[in-house]
Amino acid sequence: MFSVLLLATARAELKWEQTSIELHPGVGDKQAVGHFKYENVGKAPVHFKSVHSSCGCTTAQTQKDEVAPGEKGEITATFNIGGRIGTQVKTVSVETEDPGKPVTVLTLKTVLPETLSISPMFVFWTGQEQAKPKTISVKAAKDFPAKNLDVTSASPDFAVKVEPARWDRRAAPDT
Repeated sequence: MFSVLLLATARAELKWEQTSIELHPGVGDKQAVGHFKYENVGKAPVHFKSVHSSCGCTTAQTQKDEVAPGEKGEITATFNIGGRIGTQVKTVSVETEDPGKPVTVLTLKTVLPETLSISPMFVFWTGQEQAKPKTISVKAAKDFPAKNLDVTSASPDFAVKVEPARWDRRAAPDT
């Protein structure tokens, strides 16, 4: 006669509300903060072994080191904007003792507003080209608090002049 002994092992398991967040900070914001919410849907506590961000401009922190069964929490990821422009994608790696999924990668996508558009970015003259004025267009974003534009030349051989664009009310969008 044989006896069969089945052991049920309690398993820890984090269920994430979302593992990717897209943020749209306003002009002048210094940081963008994402909250990655989770719940321990397993029968055992989940212990965080480590939480690391992909670069020095992003930090991440947990509310606690261990999450009991049925308990909810979040990991807060903070992206320091600095002088960055455009879309920035940063990741946070979360390592737990969950044998089913020991590492989860959280993605923080930050879409930074364009404050100024400059076109073209550079002007230059070729050796055969006549030295005549060239124009660079600078436009401030709608919410950008720009009032004046000062431009200087790095070379005393070049003079610069700022002229406001001529605004045609008929061409302006309805507001």
